[in-house]
Amino acid sequence: MTSRKEAKPETGTSAAGEKGVSLVVEPDDGRSFWQPEPANGYVIIKVEPRNTGVGGVSMSVQAVGVGGYVREHAHGENDEIIYVLEGKGTAVGDGERHPMVPGTTIFLGKCVKHTFINEGDGELRFIATILPAGLEDYFEAVGRPRRAGEAAPQPFPRPDNVLEIERNTVFKDPK
Repeated sequence: MTSRKEAKPETGTSAAGEKGVSLVVEPDDGRSFWQPEPANGYVIIKVEPRNTGVGGVSMSVQAVGVGGYVREHAHGENDEIIYVLEGKGTAVGDGERHPMVPGTTIFLGKCVKHTFINEGDGELRFIATILPAGLEDYFEAVGRPRRAGEAAPQPFPRPDNVLEIERNTVFKDPK
């Protein structure tokens, strides 16, 4: 069950002194999408403009499959915070490698190139928060709808128009 009170327009955060949004998203709730190769995992979008009415932030839980990785990329207008929930992997930010284990927190400012590599025997799961919102639109555009508890599909490729999708969401031109 998802519960929301006092939604505001999708233009940003509440004005000073103005009452904001209250949102509760249960463990299996949130829009969810299987993610293509090379991540071979899924994402559950927990907080986004669609359920808060606020465009300043989105938060998701992302799972990267065994042997999978989030390819190197950067966000031109967005800051990102990663908090590792489970698994073992490596984060690479601007060429510098760091272990990803439960409890690790990573801040990635605008234009910082980064990748996440699953090096464990199970899923690498983390919370990804991006400011302002927009990453959820990418997940929907490249993914396939997912329901909690269903079996993972066979690995599938990214869409042929993935570069266009990236340009229209939160990604910095890879040049």
